[in-house]
Amino acid sequence: MANDTKLLVLGMLMGGECHPYEIQQIIKKRQMHYYVKLAKGSLYYSFQQLEEAGMIEAVETIRDTPRPDKTIYRITSLGKKEFHRLFEKQMAKPYEDFHPLYTAFSFIQHADRDQVKQAIRERINEMKKRVEILEMLVQAKKAHVPCAIIHSINGALAHSKTELSWLKELEKDAESGALFSTSPKTE
Repeated sequence: MANDTKLLVLGMLMGGECHPYEIQQIIKKRQMHYYVKLAKGSLYYSFQQLEEAGMIEAVETIRDTPRPDKTIYRITSLGKKEFHRLFEKQMAKPYEDFHPLYTAFSFIQHADRDQVKQAIRERINEMKKRVEILEMLVQAKKAHVPCAIIHSINGALAHSKTELSWLKELEKDAESGALFSTSPKTE
């Protein structure tokens, strides 16, 4: 289980008892997927693993609806210790930026130029949308969410704007052919 997901679940439970679906809805409502790394499908698995480790415990199971049972969980004292350990570890974790294009560019001389250009244009369009969404999130949430969350969104926005600028430079070099050259780039 990823420590990011573990920290997310434990952090949510530090705020009070809830069930996995409720956390999933909070993540969606807060649009956390734009600024928090969370693998799809990992949330329910994390609950299972944390319960087996004694870090969370079931409080109640609600069975009065036609929908699947909802088990409410709370964090244990062991879980609180783990939350604090993971929080400190997350704060000290170095920034790692290994963009998937870095590996691809190591072999760009073998790639189809038109496919590369198209892929870059698609990434530019996706990044433009992401920048727009993050800008809207900052405006919509700044009066309603804690300062630390706004800083998280602003950090994601700054990285996205930088990536957009970088992608536009890639597009220019792809169009001129410089991106595919095996010679050093000259300004």
